[in-house]
Amino acid sequence: MSRFVSAAGLVASVLVVMSVAQQRGTFTVGTATAARGHKATGTIEVPPGVDAGLSIPVAVFQGAKPGPVLALVAGAHGTEYTSIIALEKLIVTLNPAEISTEGAAPQPYRSQEHESLLSRQDRWHAD
Repeated sequence: MSRFVSAAGLVASVLVVMSVAQQRGTFTVGTATAARGHKATGTIEVPPGVDAGLSIPVAVFQGAKPGPVLALVAGAHGTEYTSIIALEKLIVTLNPAEISTEGAAPQPYRSQEHESLLSRQDRWHAD
C-alpha cells in the first residue's frame, strides 16, 4: 500500500510541476530535461525508506506547439509487462516535433521486477 501511495504522490507532483513548466522553454523531471520540440531520458531517484532506494526510468517529451498535458505511467502491478512494452514502443516512435503539448509528458514506471526492467531501458533512450 505504501508503494501505491508513493506512486500516486509521484504522479501528483509531476502534474503540479508540469503546470509550472507551461511558462518555461524547458521541462525537467528527475534528471531528464526536454526543450520545446524535443525528448530526453533520465531517472527519478527514490531515496531509501522502509524499502531500498531505487532509480525510476523516465522519458520526458515537450511538443513543438502548445497543447494539453499528458502523463503516462506503466508497470504499477509487478509482472504486468504489457503496459511497459507499449510505453517503450511509444517512447521510441513519438516525435515531439509533431505533437502539441503544454509542458511535457513524463512516463515513469516502477515494478516489483525493477531489475529486469532496467535491462530494457536502453531500448528507449532519446537520440
